[in-house]
Amino acid sequence: MLAWSSPVVLRYEAMALAAPSRYAYSYELENVSVDAGVAWFTIDFDPALYESTSLVIKQVNADWDAQMLAPAFGEPSQFDVFATSAALGRGGVASSFMIEFTWLGAGQPGAQDFKVWDAQTFDLQYQGRSVPTGATVPEPETWQLLALAVFAAAGARVQLDRKSRKTPAAA
Repeated sequence: MLAWSSPVVLRYEAMALAAPSRYAYSYELENVSVDAGVAWFTIDFDPALYESTSLVIKQVNADWDAQMLAPAFGEPSQFDVFATSAALGRGGVASSFMIEFTWLGAGQPGAQDFKVWDAQTFDLQYQGRSVPTGATVPEPETWQLLALAVFAAAGARVQLDRKSRKTPAAA
């Protein structure tokens, strides 16, 4: 299976707080390859795992604003974050986002689903899953790229053969 690099990476660090089942997530967003920039993203908090009324924004990057959206119509609670000035450009990193919460799940809190939205059209641009801080985003290995190139070349050859069979011979 080919593993491609994500165009946007959301890294998290989960920290246990003093109160039982109380935790904090610290986030860092990286725009790996979205040329138009990232100006709006949301992070999902499944109400089966996170006490919705306990979600508290503790820190937001100075160039961003945020709000917590309560769960509605079967959707999770969301940490809704948007740029107050310029979008996060390709290769840019934004950090200093922190949420405190009560964890309802077993074990430690982990990865979450997130979405990147187009701030002008409200269209979904990308959705992914957060990764722990320090985790690498998988890149395709050399053999995977070579296999893809071989398959692409074989496909092109098949297309050429089909075209040559359909074209009548010149008299």
